[in-house]
Amino acid sequence: MVAKISGMLDLIRRDYAELRLRLMSIPDTLAGKVDAKISARIRDVAEEQIRAALAALVADTETDDGSKE
Repeated sequence: MVAKISGMLDLIRRDYAELRLRLMSIPDTLAGKVDAKISARIRDVAEEQIRAALAALVADTETDDGSKE
């Protein structure tokens, strides 16, 4: 099977954008489910964790000969 690289990159970009959008809505959801006194702190901690997870995502690419780009 052969796929155009540009087409695959577009799919990855769209998937990443949707993933990021959904993940970034979690802090507000969590904050809304706890006591108002601690909701800001819960939101901050959740945002920090999600941003760290997103920053850790790395895309590795390999060419047909097995070398990394």
